[in-house]
Amino acid sequence: MASARGGTHLVVDGSNIATEGRTMPILVQLDEAVRALLEHLPHDAWTVVVDATFEHRIDPSETRMYDEALAAGELLTPPAGTIGRGDKFLLEIASRVAATVFSNDSFQEFHAEYPWLFDDGRLIGGKPVPGIGWVFAERSPVRGPKSRMVTQAAKRARKAP
Repeated sequence: MASARGGTHLVVDGSNIATEGRTMPILVQLDEAVRALLEHLPHDAWTVVVDATFEHRIDPSETRMYDEALAAGELLTPPAGTIGRGDKFLLEIASRVAATVFSNDSFQEFHAEYPWLFDDGRLIGGKPVPGIGWVFAERSPVRGPKSRMVTQAAKRARKAP
């Protein structure tokens, strides 16, 4: 299994990281973050997933870079119409390969389906710090109202005949 100390596979929530500290995603920020994390915590493989709407939200000056990254397989988008959008797709990838997830999202609506999010080393967050660069930390997802709702619903479903 992958861990925050470095491991086999890293799955990056590209839309989340590209938007960290901003209102619109910046592809260059995503690239810098992934490179910095891989230098800090090397992984054998990595997958960067962006939402299907990502290309429409980036600055037009980054469109060529986006198209090239997509064509080279450096970025993945979920299949059209994916229930749960990019988050579901990236969590399913991470689940299948026991990957570490790089995101500042808590994925509350998926806590019942992917309880491994709470395992040590499975979730890493990060932020760019002016004058320092990217700083990373292991994190535990926030258990908010949405998390409690889906977790309770899953428990009820397991008890139902």
